[in-house]
This record gives sequence, structure tokens and C-alpha cells, in this order.
Amino acid sequence: MENRISAELTDEAVAAVLAAFDTIEQHLPFLLSLTAEESRRLPRMGDRNTPFVQETLQVAHLAAEHLPRRFDLAEVDRDLALYRRFAPLCKRMESLGERMQDTRDVLSSDLYLACLEAYRYLKAADRAEGLETLLDRVGRRFAGQGRRAAADPTRP
Repeated sequence: MENRISAELTDEAVAAVLAAFDTIEQHLPFLLSLTAEESRRLPRMGDRNTPFVQETLQVAHLAAEHLPRRFDLAEVDRDLALYRRFAPLCKRMESLGERMQDTRDVLSSDLYLACLEAYRYLKAADRAEGLETLLDRVGRRFAGQGRRAAADPTRP
């Protein structure tokens, strides 16, 4: 069995990371939470529309007198400035989040495979050692699965 990760995470390290998350949240008080539906419905700028946004804002500044008074060009400028500062933070956080998820997935896999291996060894051990009751309890996870029949190569 391959153990892909072997590390320790101390209480102090967990506390420090949680404190860092708190600090991040304190410095980003404007963060929002959207429902899946709200997120799905949002039109997004994306890479293809970035030049459109930038060029339109340039033209809007050159011809601001043609915009209605209710159009707050200064607020759009603030949004653009925020976007430019915020986007690299998001990219970094996304990368970190992906690495954390990958690490959690590998840990989960390592744990499950190690326990499957241990279960097979314990099942093969002499039942007289008092393991039967314990193994029956653990083995409920596999109840009703039985052995899978080999696939018939003649069937589609």
C-alpha cells in the first residue's frame, strides 16, 4: 500500500491557520455568499469581455457628458480598481483551496485503503483470537455486497 502523505498538523499550526483565515475575512469585509442559482445567473466579465470593459470605460471617461446623471462612473471605477486588486487574491486562494482539497482527498484515500488492507489481514487471522465480534461489526459496511461476478465479455 502506498502512503502518499505522511505529516503532522499541530494544534498550534491549526490555530495559526484559523487565525490567518480570520485575518483574511477581517480585511475583506465585503465578501458575499451567493446561492448556486444566483451564481449561475450572473453575467461575468471573463477574459473575452475584459477588453470590452476596459475600452468602454475609457470611452465613457472621454464622453462622460453622454451618460445619464444616474450612471455613477466613479463607482464603476472603484469596482474596476477593486477587481484588479481582488482578482490575484482570488487566484491565490483558489490555488490554495485546490491543493487543500487534493491533500484531503489523498488523505481520505490513504486512510480508506489502509483500513481495507487491515480489515483483510484481520479477517484472515485466526477467529479464535476474539476478533469475530469486532470484525462482524466493522464488516457491516460490506453487508450485501458479496463477490462481484466477472464481466461477461460476450455481453454488451
